[in-house]
Amino acid sequence: MSSITYSERIKIETFCELGLSNIQMGVRLNRSPSTISYELSRCPPYQAELAQTDAEYKWIEQDFEKDPKHELIITIGSYNYSGTAGMGRGYHIHGSGQFINEGAYFDQMKAQFDWIRTVLVVKIHDVEQKI
Repeated sequence: MSSITYSERIKIETFCELGLSNIQMGVRLNRSPSTISYELSRCPPYQAELAQTDAEYKWIEQDFEKDPKHELIITIGSYNYSGTAGMGRGYHIHGSGQFINEGAYFDQMKAQFDWIRTVLVVKIHDVEQKI
């Protein structure tokens, strides 16, 4: 079966608030109790938004494993500033990244966000204005 969706994560959060068991949640979502158990382990106490972020972060980690150079493009933009064609400015930030899970910087981030398990450190190579 496919990955848990954000909609299902919201339902799981509600089920937790109602005190349902893993088996009861699994029946309602047509998922195995072990899938529910794994999902609940993402961020106790369970919060759908944090669980979604954790899942997305794992997808990024898996993509990094496929790219030995660990290159990435970060896209940012704002409608608050004028760009090359009117209001709206956007940039591509090109760089390389590394996941860390120990050291002073990791400890600093962990103190601020106790739910993290790794930190993506980006070395910026260049910034390109797109619009």
